[in-house]
Amino acid sequence: MDVISQIIAIEKQAEKIVEDARAESEKIIADAMAQKNREQQEHHNKAEDEITDYTRRLKDDAKKHIDKSEADAKAKKEQLETIVNLNSDKWAEEMFSEIIKQ
Repeated sequence: MDVISQIIAIEKQAEKIVEDARAESEKIIADAMAQKNREQQEHHNKAEDEITDYTRRLKDDAKKHIDKSEADAKAKKEQLETIVNLNSDKWAEEMFSEIIKQ
């Protein structure tokens, strides 16, 4: 082989090495982008799960507060009804007496 043929062969080998390196580089970049996209999606899914869980907890807490408020209001109403039932005759007599005095 003469020198020119050897140079051409070496150049072709170098071109092949560069081409292989470029292809490997593109593959690495594509893999990295795919990994980045997977991680972003996982992060997004995790954030959505946390928001859903937080919303559920808020709704549960709100329902507990509403239930307690309704129970407290019912108990107070029953107390007032009991007081009115026990005292209605007395109050009616007192009002009647006040009206008659005038």
